[in-house]
Amino acid sequence: MTNEEHLLLCSSAEWDEAVRRWIIPWVLDGVDLGDDVLEVGPGQGLTTDVLRTLVPRLTAVEVHPQLAEALAARLAGTNVEVLCADATRTALPAGRFSGAMCLTMLHHGDSTFRSIPSTSPSG
Repeated sequence: MTNEEHLLLCSSAEWDEAVRRWIIPWVLDGVDLGDDVLEVGPGQGLTTDVLRTLVPRLTAVEVHPQLAEALAARLAGTNVEVLCADATRTALPAGRFSGAMCLTMLHHGDSTFRSIPSTSPSG
């Protein structure tokens, strides 16, 4: 179940500004994500909106059906593919992605994050 306060915060103008001005620039300082990037847990997509301007291809995996559906509809026809799935149990091939990001939902995670497939052929 999604926390309503979390949804409000992650859709706010304040979060949008923080993501654009501080969080993503800080996280990606000196990092090249490559050309095919995985985003785990985009939620309502404010981080996705920034990431999609930085990479040619972005796959966003969201576990909550309503959030995934809304994000997919909003970003239809862009360089973003939205999948509704548990990121630890997708059919996405290991080694496909040149980089991965998880910015909106890490605090929800536990040891299952260790089972997300590698993003690079070298593991």
